[in-house]
Amino acid sequence: MNKYIPINDKKIPMVKGWQTSTEDFQLNGYGVGLVCGKLSNNAQGVDIDCKYDNTGTLFADYKKAVNDANPNLLKKLCVQKTANKGYHFLFRCQDIGGNEKLASRPCTEAEIASEGQVKVKVLIETRGEGGYLAVFPTPGYEVIYGDLNAIQEISPDERETLLNVARTFNQVIPEYTPRVPKQQREQQQGLSPFDDYNQRGDVLVLLESHGWTVVKSKGERVLVKRPGSTSSLSSGSYNEGLNLFSVFSTSTEFEVGKGYRPYAVFGVLECNSDWSECSRRLYDMGYGDRRQEKKTEQRKKEAIPEKQPITKDKALSFIADIGSIDRYLHAVRTGTLKVGLSTGIPELDKHYLHKDAQLEFINGHDNVGKSVVIWYIMLLGSLLHGKKWTIIAFENSPDFITRKLIEFYCCRELKDVSVEKELEAKAFVRKHFTLLRNDEPVDYMQVLDIFSEINKVNKQDGCLIDPYNGLDEPDGNSHHYHYDAMRKMRRWVITEKASLMVNMHAVSEALRKVDKEGYPEAPNKADTEGGGKAGNKPDQFITIHRKTQHPTLWNRTELHIRKVKETETGGSPTPKDSPVYLTSLPGVVGFVSADGINPVTYYWDMKRGVFPKINNPVTNVMTDLVPEYISKSLKANADFAASEDDDDDIYSSMYNKKPKYD
Repeated sequence: MNKYIPINDKKIPMVKGWQTSTEDFQLNGYGVGLVCGKLSNNAQGVDIDCKYDNTGTLFADYKKAVNDANPNLLKKLCVQKTANKGYHFLFRCQDIGGNEKLASRPCTEAEIASEGQVKVKVLIETRGEGGYLAVFPTPGYEVIYGDLNAIQEISPDERETLLNVARTFNQVIPEYTPRVPKQQREQQQGLSPFDDYNQRGDVLVLLESHGWTVVKSKGERVLVKRPGSTSSLSSGSYNEGLNLFSVFSTSTEFEVGKGYRPYAVFGVLECNSDWSECSRRLYDMGYGDRRQEKKTEQRKKEAIPEKQPITKDKALSFIADIGSIDRYLHAVRTGTLKVGLSTGIPELDKHYLHKDAQLEFINGHDNVGKSVVIWYIMLLGSLLHGKKWTIIAFENSPDFITRKLIEFYCCRELKDVSVEKELEAKAFVRKHFTLLRNDEPVDYMQVLDIFSEINKVNKQDGCLIDPYNGLDEPDGNSHHYHYDAMRKMRRWVITEKASLMVNMHAVSEALRKVDKEGYPEAPNKADTEGGGKAGNKPDQFITIHRKTQHPTLWNRTELHIRKVKETETGGSPTPKDSPVYLTSLPGVVGFVSADGINPVTYYWDMKRGVFPKINNPVTNVMTDLVPEYISKSLKANADFAASEDDDDDIYSSMYNKKPKYD
């Protein structure tokens, strides 16, 4: 049975002692309040305050996230619309908490100017023991689902799901600040091991090594699930923009609601919160300036230019384009948000797609064929979608790259290609690929400038640096130089509106990690030269691996998609032990996917309108190859993929639709 109290037009209780009194009050006020907690048979609520929602989609997004976590939960709730166009989710549960703020956002500058010291706006909070909620028939309140007099009971796990999902919308995370011994702080000179690990450490790899699992990415946030048994979809999140890890679950070593820097995550998991031990361990692992070096001397060695003052006009130019924001919001609302384009490999499309203006890093061991795989995927983008690329390769000549691209195009070795077909392929390659000389040393700034100038003359979809350590660099540099390089690469992508792919080597130590058969394992993000910063900066991260000395699997390439920052536009990380496989078969120049599809020959078959049966090399069974295999991403992006030359985009011409939104 529910306990009600009278409230005035300010939603303030008109009676005293209502938190503990069992008597029935006369409901003679402006409105009615539902007392939460034990007095109302464990009634509780989640209060969603939409008046502070800057996105306009908080309620819909919260509902969707709850439904994704538990499809049966929403229909158990009583839902009420409030006078301020907010919502209450009402339920009963044996577990009762107090009144808790679950999600907030920082105030805007305008709000701070008008309201003074208020710094945050609460978006979602609970009402439990000691709290109450204004309810129907209070003016402006309306029950839109369920019955206030028959509020259903949910399980403690279901209640935890409601609360944890709400916490994923939190934008205000107070930082956890451990007490580092004073003597230790005074002894630190230059960049400390803590600050260095914050820049280079890979939090997600560290968490995975302790049994946590990555669930999915939501913008800058990566949702993770704690080790052990739990019905919750997620237990915490890592915010890549803030570089903070926070947890929702009370069943972990971390304090709920606090933001942990990478070094603090390491200290909790590896050093049992012993911060002296944490500093020593990180220093021994190579983090922090060596103690004999002074910070000022180190800065001089790095040759990083000082920041220049920003003029008023320059400052105003940083204001975001409202039209661009509105177009994005409209696309999200109407379901016309542009997703990535198919690679032509169905299994790979589930995890990786051709996207516009992405910073992509690729790593792998030496001599596993990383470059060849990258060129192959680029060629598929040119065949299917007319994409244009610029490549600077320090370990392969432009002659060799051109030859490989021609052979990929023709699906056979150059010596077996007719003169006419070679001329056709060569014309195609020269139209879609710009290859740079590699006989003169250049640093990353010079290469980015070269890419920009080419982009002005002939708009490129993407550029490749292959490999990163082929670039020239100053003597005595440290990670500061490379961290600055990666920041400038990201700015280049945004400014030029083109993708930048960077091929990187794995550290030698990663070769010591072997599988059960004794073959080198595929490296992780943190195994890249440059450490954690190489995993933190890009939009997408790929590991290319091959067991080159295996007697039977030497020709099978593994593609591990380690990171997809924006899964909303397609793609997702591959499961830890389930990469995408591409196999090079005898007599075939290029690759065949695990389901037996050679995407280049399939492209030519499609142009001829032929969909033949093929022999699947995995199952050794004849299979129909039909156009239905084309991924949803191709259909969704048919409007956006059309190139200047219709022949360059045969897939798009199959779906001849007008854009839904310009």
